[in-house]
Amino acid sequence: GFRRGNRLYNLLKANRLGRNLVRSQEINVLHDTFGTFTPLFMLRRYLPGVTCCSSFFTLNGWRLRHVWGDVSRIRLLTHASTAMMYYGLWMEHLTCRYADHVIVQAPGLVGRLSEYVSRPRAHVGVLANSVDTDFWRPPAERAPNRDAGDTPVRILFTGTIDRSRGALVLIE
Repeated sequence: GFRRGNRLYNLLKANRLGRNLVRSQEINVLHDTFGTFTPLFMLRRYLPGVTCCSSFFTLNGWRLRHVWGDVSRIRLLTHASTAMMYYGLWMEHLTCRYADHVIVQAPGLVGRLSEYVSRPRAHVGVLANSVDTDFWRPPAERAPNRDAGDTPVRILFTGTIDRSRGALVLIE
């Protein structure tokens, strides 16, 4: 099986399994997220008839430049949670270089991706998250804003607290 925390071992194992499945099951499209199949993408000339496609929903290069740009690189590299963004950036570059097509989740991400990855726009597609805007919209009347005064504001937040999510702006 896969080994928790052993990224290189798991990457190689996933690629070996993927290669075997492509050959034995006559798979036509190899889809990847997080760069898992990037080594297979690099060897796609040995996989005739297979289209290599990857999708991104977090663009590490953009986050490093625009969200974390004012923090020293040494500080980012010495913290495990932010150091992984550099690995993600490296995988994004490799994946974009070798994938036949790259998919992002919103039209604005195409421009963000092109800021730091050389990729023809014709090879970048958008597959937007489906949201029924007729059903999921704010009510016509909003609750009035209350004057906080001396009353503390309490926020319940679930998810990763990280600069790119905006949680630190709320705390300030």
